[in-house]
Amino acid sequence: MRVWPALALCVGLLTAPIAQAQDCAAPPYDADSGTALGALLSQGLPVIAQYPSLQQALQAERPTICLSDQTGTAMGYFEPATNRVMIDAALNADLQLAILVHEMRHVEQFRRGICPHDALAMHEYARATFAVEADAMTITLIVAWALREGGDPGPWTALQDLPRYVDMTRAFAESMEADGNLFSAGELAFALWYEDESRRHDYYIASCGAYLDRLDDTHALPRYDTLREDFFEQLCILPDGTPFSCRDPDLP
Repeated sequence: MRVWPALALCVGLLTAPIAQAQDCAAPPYDADSGTALGALLSQGLPVIAQYPSLQQALQAERPTICLSDQTGTAMGYFEPATNRVMIDAALNADLQLAILVHEMRHVEQFRRGICPHDALAMHEYARATFAVEADAMTITLIVAWALREGGDPGPWTALQDLPRYVDMTRAFAESMEADGNLFSAGELAFALWYEDESRRHDYYIASCGAYLDRLDDTHALPRYDTLREDFFEQLCILPDGTPFSCRDPDLP
């Protein structure tokens, strides 16, 4: 297990330089069916097509999708500057599919203009980072659960086996098994993301480090904007367009 098995967020990779991709496919995503990337696309694209907002983001942004052995400490990330979704080639196929869904949610967040940006104060930037990660992980659980219920338990099992997210997968499953209410299970998963102190710490350090590095590289003066008042209302929308309730807790 990596030290930080991150599903990195929509501002790009936080903990490693731009990766040199091993195998990439640009739209229309033709890839040799005998390759790992071809297998991922043949399985993953039909899954994404079942969720309107993810499919719309894929069609609008048209990111290049890559498998790479140089994703640093992240299992995957979306990099807007190059419009690439990068996924660790060393992971098993089920986990790659789950990460593809996660990163496509970040592509959607980018498309909707709700990713963190450098005009925010650093504390607000980290706050936005937490929120977009909690949201993307919630949507990943929703899709993986639907696959499980449809007879493909692989992606759900792969997520369940990640120590970093075992609390979220367990709570989501218990909620769905109790009453089958997707909204309450999603709201629970989103809130639970914040409860793991080491998870918050890792994302805080990585996001703030990247934020400060960019300010240093561009010689930009710090700015102190805050998140817009409707940030969470705009963020927490299920792929079918239905909103679910979310907010950030009071944190130290």
